[in-house]
Amino acid sequence: MGQKCLMYFDDAFARLAITQDDAVGGAAVEWASWVKGFARNGFEVLVYTTQEIFEQVEPDALLDFKVIRGYKKSQGLKYLRWFYYRLPHIVRTVLHHRPLFLVQECCGTATGLVGLASKLANVPFVYRMGNDMEVDDRIKQRLNRWQIFFYMLGVRLAEHVICQNSYQFEKMHASFPHKHITVIHNPIEPAITGNAIKHQDRKYIAWVGIFQRQKNLPALLELATKLPDVHFRIAGKASAQLDPETSRALENLALRKNVEFAGFLNRSDIYSFLSPAFALVNTSHYEGFSNTFLEAWSVGTPVISTENVNPDGLITSKRLGLIAKDHQELAHSVMSIIQNEELFDTLSKNCILAVSELFSPSSLAQRFVSFIEKRDF
Repeated sequence: MGQKCLMYFDDAFARLAITQDDAVGGAAVEWASWVKGFARNGFEVLVYTTQEIFEQVEPDALLDFKVIRGYKKSQGLKYLRWFYYRLPHIVRTVLHHRPLFLVQECCGTATGLVGLASKLANVPFVYRMGNDMEVDDRIKQRLNRWQIFFYMLGVRLAEHVICQNSYQFEKMHASFPHKHITVIHNPIEPAITGNAIKHQDRKYIAWVGIFQRQKNLPALLELATKLPDVHFRIAGKASAQLDPETSRALENLALRKNVEFAGFLNRSDIYSFLSPAFALVNTSHYEGFSNTFLEAWSVGTPVISTENVNPDGLITSKRLGLIAKDHQELAHSVMSIIQNEELFDTLSKNCILAVSELFSPSSLAQRFVSFIEKRDF
């Protein structure tokens, strides 16, 4: 039996904590809240990261987790290094620290690697799902055959799978009916303790994300074109591989007088960006459980999305925003919130209440551990 700690595998989360301004994915942002929740439940989080990232950590850095020196990303022969160098390094590290369980999020080769290490070190592996595309054919658009093979291997080796929403659960349960699977939503710390900014002081419609195909910038361009008198503010930056469709949409958005680019925001700036917005609009083709939704709700800002991105129906069932039938109907939803102060006030109050009641890091981390220990909650 190991000490009361868990080991999480993620370079991006370590980069986020160290630099505060790297364009990391949603899983890294999510784990900034998980770490707080586990700490309040008496768990230390050990974050295994590559040597290259580990060397950037200042000796006196005040972090909520312990950074573990991992393998050197550049060392060894391509492909072969996964087995003769990286896997043995992970196993040795796990055996040295003896965590109670290992956690990895976001599908890829690392999923299989951590799964293999868990069996060799005899430490349970928990796979945390990070996106809806991990459970359907859209995965083929994001990963190559090698990556898909190792992702599926890792899921098979995982003793526990924790999904973000019921869609992921249903798909995963259908593929692995005997696996220990549950749904636990993403956690977040409340951003405010008082009242949100009033409707009369709200100024624009916000959009936040990495500029990539998944986020569907052409739909945002269409929305801004339909509503020339509505001010849109866009926060984010381009992904490393910018597709032509997204690139063209960005070029046209930049030409619009009612669109302003706020640049890429540090995590400390995201709340001040979302607070004065009438709503956060989502145009994505798909998500898992978007952290930007939680960040918006935390400051009383409703979310406007389409039916394809409404995790577990929470936006409608808890009245945390508005759902449009499709991207063409988004404009009507935007104007409803801008023009109807009473509607906005109701949604805004619901958002702040939901964050404290449904997404507490402490309570969700407790559920996480209880599930692994196979206790009912």
